[in-house]
Amino acid sequence: MKEEEIKKEEQGIKKIEEEDIEEEIEEEEKEKIMEEIEKEIKEGIEVEEKER
Repeated sequence: MKEEEIKKEEQGIKKIEEEDIEEEIEEEEKEKIMEEIEKEIKEGIEVEEKER
């Protein structure tokens, strides 16, 4: 392969890796948000039960 083709291929691989990392970070953030929502819902249910 020519040097240019190798560089383009390496850049493509690097870009894919960066996109994968970004997706992973987004997934982790979504999970944290979902856990926080679940926690708040659970706390809300506990408060309602105590008020009864």
